[in-house]
Amino acid sequence: ERDDTGERNILEAAGGRRQMIIVNVVFGEMNKAYDFKVDETEEVRLLVDEMVGMIAEKEHLNVSKHSGLFLLCDQKRQRVFPPDTTLAEQQVAYGDTLFLI
Repeated sequence: ERDDTGERNILEAAGGRRQMIIVNVVFGEMNKAYDFKVDETEEVRLLVDEMVGMIAEKEHLNVSKHSGLFLLCDQKRQRVFPPDTTLAEQQVAYGDTLFLI
């Protein structure tokens, strides 16, 4: 059986599971919040790239910093997420608020 993207079956066949969650992300440079639907198994560095790109496009920004210089943080747990980890590994849950600084 195949879903609309074909990705879920590939991940399930590899023993992985794609889990989409919604997180609230506060973009520090503008102090604005955005809701993102993200794959909790994707590496933080890739999520940051996607988030920065989408925010820049939506707000018509020329982002001065390379997206690799942004950090994804969790204020509640007082930690910065290492770029090579996933939100699942960092125990981020549906509806959590994160900061992109």
